[in-house]
Amino acid sequence: MRKARSGEKPLDPDALEKSLATIERQVDRMVRLVTDLLEVSRMGRGTFQLPRAGFDLAASVRSVAQK
Repeated sequence: MRKARSGEKPLDPDALEKSLATIERQVDRMVRLVTDLLEVSRMGRGTFQLPRAGFDLAASVRSVAQK
């Protein structure tokens, strides 16, 4: 557990956990933002490639038709 610097008030574990959760959320946001920017850059250079993936067209049509 992290300790307070000398002369400072003791760290509150709940506040520390809340701060760490906030930091983790913000880091995740930044990672998504950088990834998006890299994809936009690849699109601009013409090097962006969409990954191919199979899917069940009939199931997709049924799902849309049921709504």
